[in-house]
Amino acid sequence: MDLNNLYTMNSIKKLKNIAVAGGLFLLTAWVNTSCDTTNDWSVDESYDRLFRTTSISVVPTATEAEVTWGTGSKADFYIIEISKDSLYQDDIQTGSIVFGEDKSITKSPFTLTNLDSDTKYYLRIKSCSNEKISSKWAYHEKFSFKTKSEQIMSPVASEDLKATSATLRWTAGKTVTNMDILTPDLAVIKTINLDANAVANGYVTVTGLTPNTSYTANLYNGTVKRGYISFTTYPEVPEADKMIYLNANDSINQTLFDDLAGSYSTVTLAIPAGAVFANNNTLTIPNGMSVNFFGLPGASKAVLSIKQITLSANHSFINFTNVDISGYVYENGVATSSLNSYLFNQQAATNVGAITFDNCLIHDLANTPFRLQGSEAKTIGTLTFNNCIVTNLKDSYYFINADASGNGVISNINITNSTFNTVGRFILSKSTNTNSITLSDCTFYNMIASGRYFIDFGSTSYGPANGISIKNSIFALSQAATAKGIRASGTVTVENSYATSDWQLGSPSISGLISYSGASSALFTSPTTGDFSFLDKTFAGTETAGDPRWRE
Repeated sequence: MDLNNLYTMNSIKKLKNIAVAGGLFLLTAWVNTSCDTTNDWSVDESYDRLFRTTSISVVPTATEAEVTWGTGSKADFYIIEISKDSLYQDDIQTGSIVFGEDKSITKSPFTLTNLDSDTKYYLRIKSCSNEKISSKWAYHEKFSFKTKSEQIMSPVASEDLKATSATLRWTAGKTVTNMDILTPDLAVIKTINLDANAVANGYVTVTGLTPNTSYTANLYNGTVKRGYISFTTYPEVPEADKMIYLNANDSINQTLFDDLAGSYSTVTLAIPAGAVFANNNTLTIPNGMSVNFFGLPGASKAVLSIKQITLSANHSFINFTNVDISGYVYENGVATSSLNSYLFNQQAATNVGAITFDNCLIHDLANTPFRLQGSEAKTIGTLTFNNCIVTNLKDSYYFINADASGNGVISNINITNSTFNTVGRFILSKSTNTNSITLSDCTFYNMIASGRYFIDFGSTSYGPANGISIKNSIFALSQAATAKGIRASGTVTVENSYATSDWQLGSPSISGLISYSGASSALFTSPTTGDFSFLDKTFAGTETAGDPRWRE
């Protein structure tokens, strides 16, 4: 090999080695420089912040709200801000309520407390760290939530009601300041400022009310409503030619009426609350006499247990108000297992302007509280049941049983604001035309046995001239799928009335009822024990359908 070529090749290798070594030196220097924690350029610390939280949800009650949110960020604690005004400033707003400034909120969920009821609140959450910059505000998807209406008032007990006053109660010690009394058209007729004693004791007596009038009381803390209740004052004892205030040890017997016969055309029996008036004999009301059986207010209704009442030729009215009409036979003031069959079982001719049952309990008769039978002419102008609870009437007779085939006429039947529970048959006007039947604001449960009718005129050739009207009522659980609806001529009008899935009728049925998808056990709190308040708070008729005593 040529020595010159050999020298040249060695020189080239040396140059390559020098170049590689220099490159490695420069690379090492660059790496060391880039790994140095001290930079020659500035960093915007605003980018070194926590991410805002996500998926905020709120479940409110009347005075609290549970807030749940996603906790994916590396937050040490959270701040929750709520306000009755919209939250639009970056800083915490004046007048807002702030939770967690003491770093106590470290996880989801968290319950906001001491909120006002029936109030709209805006809400936002900030994620915070002991080292990093806090996140920006995260807002509820709908920006706000509303607390539920609070209810600290109690139902008005019967002993707290009078004709012109009412004692209204709420949870003692709760912070309240005033109460408004409203009429049914929502006009405020009285504002009561509550003193310290009323607040501590939890009640106030409202005076100056009108007898037999409906009112609503709204209870406030300032402008925030904390409760409400509706009530109706008792009627005054009806005026009559003869007023008799009975004592608990008195008796309602034939001698009492015979002594009054011919002297008085109207009589009021004011019957003491809680007392039992039992008569195991038939009572005959003297001709021309009209009677008010009036139960006085108290913790429990006066009990009437009468074998049977017979009407004479003419009466303007017979009224039962605020009494417990029991089918049980009493001996020495104690109920036995025996049952009376009827209250009225009228066979003799009679003409009565009106028979009314108002705010009564009617139960456990072996047959029916009201029957017209036989060949003599009997006419009742209007038969009314209002604000009554009727229970446990067997399938042997209809609740209203006019079976005299044209000789017993009830011209008008009005049934309102009442509950019927376990009644085998409802209304019969056998082969007899009438004027009208009105059913309004009633709850019907466990009604109508197999093959029986809800309303029956014997055939479609008879019926009320002005039709049958059904409004604002609920039909729940028929006793048999083969129960039947209405057999009558004329028009049946149904408005805002519902049927549960276990209200089943054969043909003919009742057309126009709105179907509720669930059974009666899904709609009512405890129907088998007589509690027909609404378990299903989403039911469309909670404020408009059924007996008003069960409404929200």
